[in-house]
Amino acid sequence: MLSVLDYDFASSACSPSPSLVAGATSATDSVAVSAGFSSAAAAVSGAFARLCRFCLIEHDLCGYVDGPGELERLAAEEAGVGFDLEAGPLIRGRLIRLSNEEHVLLITMHHIVSDGWSMGIFVRELSKMYDGFVRGKPTDLPKLEVQYADYAVWQRQWMEGEILQRQADFWKTTWPGCPPCWRYPPITFRPREQDYSGGLVELELDAGLSAGLKELSRRQGTTLYMTLLAGWAALLSRLSGQQDVVIGTPVANRGRVEIEGLIGFFCEHAGVAFGSVRLADGGRVAGAGERSSL
Repeated sequence: MLSVLDYDFASSACSPSPSLVAGATSATDSVAVSAGFSSAAAAVSGAFARLCRFCLIEHDLCGYVDGPGELERLAAEEAGVGFDLEAGPLIRGRLIRLSNEEHVLLITMHHIVSDGWSMGIFVRELSKMYDGFVRGKPTDLPKLEVQYADYAVWQRQWMEGEILQRQADFWKTTWPGCPPCWRYPPITFRPREQDYSGGLVELELDAGLSAGLKELSRRQGTTLYMTLLAGWAALLSRLSGQQDVVIGTPVANRGRVEIEGLIGFFCEHAGVAFGSVRLADGGRVAGAGERSSL
């Protein structure tokens, strides 16, 4: 979606990979980051404040003794740099040269203009453009039917007035008895002023358990994701002592074919309600997903 792309190249003793630079240039044409968001109204109306420049900075690590270590440091540094939502840019890149034949391209986007689906689109288009430039036959990407700003305006108009009221009434009547908060026993004391710091716990299921879960899903006619989600609901129900459990799950929120190829933030979290969670006869989680919003 960028109509103008200006590159700010840092000084370097080695020249960058022309195909990689050209591929990144073309791929960013479909990124919905042509301006900063000075306000919610500006973002929705499409009245973007100003064009921003996609800054691609070069780093030459050809002469470094510990090239991989320096690459790791640069990647961590890049990930820790914030964004100015008013001034932009909301996408930036670093091209790191490790040798004459090996380069690493770091692309950083703010989540306000991208989601998981968008990353798949970007990588696919970047790979396509890069392959074209390597072969000396640049490939044009399909023209987008709509822009993200068009979608934002349509969504704002659609959610006004009667439709917004119907949506609010739906949620109020769908989950009338669901608890407003969890009552699980805290592992640690929460600070008085809470922040957004979180943690990540990795769990790897062995081959036997994975096969059993897949077979259970097949017998019950559910996806593996829903089977795991039901098990998570049962665990939360046991820990909290609550029978009604609501779990938020991310959804792509791309219900129209026109927006399937857009890069932007479409993802939403939909609540899935599990009522009277318990293990019934035959191993079924009774009431699982019966009041689902999906």
